[in-house]
Amino acid sequence: MLFLGLVHSSLCAQDWLSLSSNSPNSILCVTDGSRAITSYRTDSLEFSISHEMHGVFIEILGKDGLYSVGYEYCKIRNKHAFGIGFGTSFLRQKVFGSIPNNQFSVSAFSFYEYGKIWGLRTAINISGKVNSIMFTSRLNDVIPADKPSYAILSPAVSCGVFYKPKQSRFKFILNLYGTYSFARIEAPNGDLWTDYNENYFWIGLTVKFNFFKNEI
Repeated sequence: MLFLGLVHSSLCAQDWLSLSSNSPNSILCVTDGSRAITSYRTDSLEFSISHEMHGVFIEILGKDGLYSVGYEYCKIRNKHAFGIGFGTSFLRQKVFGSIPNNQFSVSAFSFYEYGKIWGLRTAINISGKVNSIMFTSRLNDVIPADKPSYAILSPAVSCGVFYKPKQSRFKFILNLYGTYSFARIEAPNGDLWTDYNENYFWIGLTVKFNFFKNEI
């Protein structure tokens, strides 16, 4: 029985070699098929892996006024990305055209992106600004200077598009903001703080640099 089994195996091997020599395309087909299956499995695995992405950005205009610098974290899976971030800005401006004053702005936001190279981005933002005038005799008879001249809170929603060149760490984002602002402002005559509401549309152009990526 062992002898018959060896003979049968030998005959099968000869038939396979004969078929291969007469039809070299058969081997090529099998090889290409194996490569295709391997490639498909690799692509599917890479496509399904999640990544964590960290990045820093600078935004011209946008959620913090004239500019903003900040940080973003997001988790990416396939074409979907969910993330959070914060930004800040500092401006030294003049009150009534002559008195230097510092204005600070801080914002926090969450966002969702869909796409790889080109894609859509939506976000919910909240921004706070404080114009902190300190005491000075030059403000006598203008604004009581024992408290900030104004504080503004600005929730906003945004929608835009992004572009991320392939094999690049940079990402470019153009956003349209719809903002509702409310504030408490000290009146020039020293009256109690008064409320006012303001709605407006705004745009922002962001350049982001991704500096760390981790597979999870």
